[in-house]
Amino acid sequence: MTKGKKVTTIENTVSDTVNSKPKQTTRLKKVLCPRDLYIARITRSTIITHGTPICPTCNEPMVEAEAVR
Repeated sequence: MTKGKKVTTIENTVSDTVNSKPKQTTRLKKVLCPRDLYIARITRSTIITHGTPICPTCNEPMVEAEAVR
């Protein structure tokens, strides 16, 4: 081996997936209009502070998609 050269091994090139953070899930919640199935996505904090949005096509309140199931 020559001096000053770094030896690259599999351990040096593989990313550290064991100790890394888990992949972040989406922060948006799915809301829909039960009347015409119009879909939108908004944050949970918006639902808590302002409520669900009004459907732009029929002017009815939208509901969270999990509540419809």
